[in-house]
Amino acid sequence: MTNFINKEINPDVIFWTGDSTTHAESYYMTYEDKVDQLTYLNNLLKETFKTIPIFAAIGNHDFAFSH
Repeated sequence: MTNFINKEINPDVIFWTGDSTTHAESYYMTYEDKVDQLTYLNNLLKETFKTIPIFAAIGNHDFAFSH
C-alpha cells in the first residue's frame, strides 16, 4: 500500500494521525510491544516516503499502561 501511495498518489505531505498499534490488544501490550510496532511503521514510512514531510501524532491506543 505504501508503494502504491508513493507512486500513484504521490502526496506532498503525510499526516500520520496515530492509533497505529493493534486496537484489540492495545491495553494488554507491553511498552516494548508498542515501541516495536511503532518503530516498524516509522521505519517503513521513512523508507518509502524519503522526500515527503511526515507530521505525526500519538493516538490514544499508542500509549502504554503499566500493568
